[in-house]
Amino acid sequence: MTTAIAFNPTYTIHGANFNDRDYVRSHGGREPRGRGSWAFSPIVPGTGNYLDLVFWHSGTFAEARRLAAAHFASKGIKNIYVCG
Repeated sequence: MTTAIAFNPTYTIHGANFNDRDYVRSHGGREPRGRGSWAFSPIVPGTGNYLDLVFWHSGTFAEARRLAAAHFASKGIKNIYVCG
């Protein structure tokens, strides 16, 4: 029997709920920000085939977050994890 993991959003923006706890934990408590390569997943990172579902973007975090929200919204997905 598997237990569903509750999605607890860190914040809501662009009509999507984002959870960045895994990112913050894996980066020594630092919040995601600035320029870089960003990855977003509709399922818990590290579970199942999440890499097949990841949305990638290189640029600022603000750009990436906005584009990820639009990408997943087009698939009917509102809960998004920031990959760490």
